[in-house]
Amino acid sequence: MQNSLAQDAHPADRRTQPRTLHERLPCKLFHPATGRYLPAVLHDASTTGALVEITWPNAIAAGEELLLFVVAERRGVLNNSDGISASVRRVLRTDRATTLGLALTGNLLFPLPAPGKQAA
Repeated sequence: MQNSLAQDAHPADRRTQPRTLHERLPCKLFHPATGRYLPAVLHDASTTGALVEITWPNAIAAGEELLLFVVAERRGVLNNSDGISASVRRVLRTDRATTLGLALTGNLLFPLPAPGKQAA
């Protein structure tokens, strides 16, 4: 599979908030077009954006709307209301994974685990 990078109309646009790096923090993405939840990992986040990686086969494209679910604390079940609206801005596909640059429509307001520590 070849690499492809789809970017929004303003490739110079960057996050205005500081990023927090995370080492493979588990998360899920809901893809409304297929009605599927995709397992993913969060690599970095700010209050207005996130970089996630999906190793599951998918057909997500730039411009699509998703819901991002991040387990920030010990909880048994996430509710649909726990999802954060996100717009896909960048897509990078490799043979191994798909990396998505997301613009968060809702702010990532809850505290994420400290970098290097994962929620159980």
